[in-house]
Amino acid sequence: MGSAGVGLKEWAFLLFTYLVVAVSSQTTSVADSESEAPAVLATRSRIRSEAALRNKLFHDENNLYERKVRPSGNTTDTVSVYISMRVLHLEGVEEQRQVLKIHTWMSFKWNDPRLRWNSPDYANITALHTADEDLWLPDIALYNNAEGKDIHNYGSTTIMIQSNGDVLWAPPASFSAQCNMTFDTWPLDAHRCHLIVGSWTTHGWDMDLQLGDNPVAIDTQGYVESDKWKLLEITANRTLQQYPCCSEPYISLSVSQRENARASTRKGTKIRSVVFSSHPPQSRSLRAHSKVSRQYSSPVVMVLISPARSSIPPRRRSSPTAGVLWGKHFPVDDRTTDEWDSANR
Repeated sequence: MGSAGVGLKEWAFLLFTYLVVAVSSQTTSVADSESEAPAVLATRSRIRSEAALRNKLFHDENNLYERKVRPSGNTTDTVSVYISMRVLHLEGVEEQRQVLKIHTWMSFKWNDPRLRWNSPDYANITALHTADEDLWLPDIALYNNAEGKDIHNYGSTTIMIQSNGDVLWAPPASFSAQCNMTFDTWPLDAHRCHLIVGSWTTHGWDMDLQLGDNPVAIDTQGYVESDKWKLLEITANRTLQQYPCCSEPYISLSVSQRENARASTRKGTKIRSVVFSSHPPQSRSLRAHSKVSRQYSSPVVMVLISPARSSIPPRRRSSPTAGVLWGKHFPVDDRTTDEWDSANR
């Protein structure tokens, strides 16, 4: 009897404990769900608000956005586009082609009145991100492009839109610019190249190009040095051009940069130039054969310097000062070995 009474008490205690724990867990679950409800509702509200905002900006039948139409309040308004550049890396200078290759981040800013909204009406959304293919983009191209018909220099990126209609497009860009190079100081030559950009079809009354100033138009923060070329300076200016045919102006921006070849890249050329040095024979017996030895020296020299031909500048209007002085004092037969052998058979 006593053992049975103890058993009933234990079962009663266990049942009571189970009920207490169950009620407590249910109360905690309800409290947690009630505390999470505002966050969930806010998230759902933002998602619905952003969807409604995108529909208003891009799919509203009463205000249909057309990316091919210039963003202006009316046809007489001028769209101001502010352009900045961050120089990332100078890939190289092709002296034979007179081409500069450079990698950058570009920045284009303008205001589009069609992309404005009242932030409190859309869950206080103040900025929106969208693909660059969804919006009007300024047709800015590199005028002195060295790659023929390919003028599409920009990578595809996301664009940021502010609630006041401000648009920021910051694509990566790689440029190959045709430069007018001089080689007066070769092999330690320094070149000044220009990146001239402007609208391909739009004149200055429809689109005004300006240098950005946030914080500066040209930025070298994060620039990766080249092992062959040193960037000495970089500047930018704005040019307004009038043509006799037309009354409207055409605007372009020119980024000027000056770079020189690092001395380490020209060491091979300097060493090979020593091959040109020659001394008159010291003994009479050698002087007697000096004419013959001089004739045979030319093709030998050409064979020795042939590996350095890739670093020899192209023949332009200006010749290297070192080459001019060398040519006056040490004339060299410029024929190849095959041409020399054929002429002397």
